[in-house]
Amino acid sequence: MYPSFCPFRQPFGRFVNNSVHSVGRFVVWIFPEYSSTVAGSCSADAPFQAVFDGLISWRNNRGLEWVMSSTIELKNAVVYDNADTGILSVTAINHQATNLQNVQNTFYNENTDSSIIDSIIVGDTGLSTSPVVAGEDGLTVMWDCGLRVRNITFINFPSSNTQAIFGPIIDGRCTVFCGGWTTRFSQLSFVNVQNRGNFRWVYDAVFIDEDGSLGNVAGSAIIAPDRLWNGSSACPPTPNFVNAITCPLSLGTWIRFAFNQVNLGQNGEVLNVYDTSNHHTVVLNLAKCLTHPKGYMMTPFARQTYFFQFQNANVTDLFFLRFFNIYYIKYVSYQPDLVDTISSTSLVTPSSTPLSSASNNGDWYYGNNTSVFTYIVKNPSTNTIPTDVSIELNVVKCRHPNCQPPAQPGLELPATQRPTPALYWSNDSDWSFATEGYGGSNEVKPVDNTNIYIPRGVWLVVDYPLPRILSLRIDGVLEFEQGINDTLYVDNILINGGQLELGITMDTSTFQTLNVFT
Repeated sequence: MYPSFCPFRQPFGRFVNNSVHSVGRFVVWIFPEYSSTVAGSCSADAPFQAVFDGLISWRNNRGLEWVMSSTIELKNAVVYDNADTGILSVTAINHQATNLQNVQNTFYNENTDSSIIDSIIVGDTGLSTSPVVAGEDGLTVMWDCGLRVRNITFINFPSSNTQAIFGPIIDGRCTVFCGGWTTRFSQLSFVNVQNRGNFRWVYDAVFIDEDGSLGNVAGSAIIAPDRLWNGSSACPPTPNFVNAITCPLSLGTWIRFAFNQVNLGQNGEVLNVYDTSNHHTVVLNLAKCLTHPKGYMMTPFARQTYFFQFQNANVTDLFFLRFFNIYYIKYVSYQPDLVDTISSTSLVTPSSTPLSSASNNGDWYYGNNTSVFTYIVKNPSTNTIPTDVSIELNVVKCRHPNCQPPAQPGLELPATQRPTPALYWSNDSDWSFATEGYGGSNEVKPVDNTNIYIPRGVWLVVDYPLPRILSLRIDGVLEFEQGINDTLYVDNILINGGQLELGITMDTSTFQTLNVFT
């Protein structure tokens, strides 16, 4: 009835000073795909922040939760004694048919994007007759970009079986080994908290500690050890965390890298990753991966070169990756003819020089001496915020020169003029076209009882007595010189799109005969 009205795009109204307790599963549940916009129409996608101000939640399973919803801000909240989790931000921009660039422009800005600020999360106030141990955590941070957490106080999470901050799972989509997104933290306080965070697996998440209030090192990234960095003295274990190390951001940045359809194997082979110091980690092929079904995901460091090797893969499936702006390198046997990198419908011409930081997104280069194919994925330097950079790589080596298949012989008009220069039967050197197993292959004109093959593109003029031929195949042109009467002894003749000519000049003043005996 109202095709231009989309409820999940309507501007958010007011949510101020609401209290909820003992209601069971959720206090506030924002789902699915709610993305408040300025105009509210189905085609509008300029974000409008939805602010939930002053929520008080206690003795529920979960406090506020949002799933597949963007630009949500929760502030001035007090949540306590909740059985599972106090606050959950699960996902933001997944599944949304919207201009993601508009949402990306708001990332990590608490005035425009998703944020949790100026709030208190208490695990156990001590008011219940038995201790309250959160089944999951105090705060779940989302599997998406853009979330900022500022000025949050966590109180009374003393049990080793829980933690203040944790990652989500999504039943039916991904329950293990997903993640990799970045959340930014500042101005945190912890009172009687044993585990501030817990990374469940490698590449679970990247926590940016801006002021040292999360992991005691200002300007650092807290990540799960992946066997590439946990041996580095620059990245010691993170105190009050489970399965975490802290790396200073002065080293560089970490990038979420998700990809699929690069492994020739059919059985979900693992990916072995090595750095230049021969440190090694394994990345699994996941049947339910958030970015790509049946794909790989990792969070590599941006100033390292990595060697990728797929288990049981073809020997040419060896990759070197330089994550700076990002170089992606593959060994290939021959220089590609056609390459798509940024679009499946737009070809990219090769760079004349090796790639560098000055190269553009999608540029590629082939080193003839090294047999290395390289292309670059690059976030433009003008971008001041993180952004997704998608690449769709197709590399083609054509069977025919210039990727133009030859015309079908049966569709070509007959030749009417001898080319200059032509090849002559009598000249031994003119038999250089002959392949092994056929007469003339040693650049000596054929002798008796051999097979003769005239390939496509060859025009051979008979100006010499013919030997006895076993099989004569003509894909090109075999012309008998004008005015010469000859006899052809042959067991069989196959004219495969070629021509057998008796005098190409079409001079009617002469008469020519060819006697053929088979």
